[in-house]
Amino acid sequence: MMTYKFIFVDDEELLRKNLPYMTDWNALGFEFSGSFSSASEAMKYIEQNKVDLVLSDIRLGEESGLDLAEKLDNEYPRILVVLISAYKEFEYAKKAIECHVFSYLTKPTSYDDIIELFNNAKKELDSQIFNIELKKSQNSEHQASKNSIDKAISYINEHFTEDITREHIANFLEMNPEYFSRFFKKHTGKKMVDYVNELRIGYAKRLLSETDMKIYEVCTKCCYKSMHYFLALFKQYTNMTPNEYRAIHFRNEEEGSEF
Repeated sequence: MMTYKFIFVDDEELLRKNLPYMTDWNALGFEFSGSFSSASEAMKYIEQNKVDLVLSDIRLGEESGLDLAEKLDNEYPRILVVLISAYKEFEYAKKAIECHVFSYLTKPTSYDDIIELFNNAKKELDSQIFNIELKKSQNSEHQASKNSIDKAISYINEHFTEDITREHIANFLEMNPEYFSRFFKKHTGKKMVDYVNELRIGYAKRLLSETDMKIYEVCTKCCYKSMHYFLALFKQYTNMTPNEYRAIHFRNEEEGSEF
């Protein structure tokens, strides 16, 4: 069971001495870590030690429990703050809310109220820990996914003119082929075959505009075994045939050379 640390802040010495023996704090999931007579003493301790909950009287002399709550809200927002006071004025409660105080108790406080308070505080702290661990796990999974998709894309970008298959890349990433297909689509928004075809047709356009290679040579260079399939894909991606694309490129180049 997770044990959380708490401190008590009150300028009444008798209360500070008696609180550690009020109940079995460990049974509630808490460890009593110390008591302090002022907000400044409590802050000095908190700056050097782990504290999960602060139980403080509002009236502390020069600095109030509200002052302490405000400092903690600004500097250590994860720490739960519980304020105790014999005064029920609305302004106290209003200020406590502004400082995101976890709970606000009025004197005289019963034993049952204290037990209920610490049970609720433990639930809240457990929830914080769960959310932190969940976030860490999600971040770790996100980073692992990012690394995998980066590796996949880098591999495809380097080998798209070769005969690469889904199974080949899935094996490279040590993934199941079916899972890899879903994984790739989820992280890129595209099917792997479409991503590869975009690269190959882009390469084909470059070869057509920068070389005098024959159409069948461009087809082979882009790793297409079927000329019919290559022509159909090229038409699909460019809305023109390879010859039309090449003609337009050279016409544009000639027009540009006039200036």
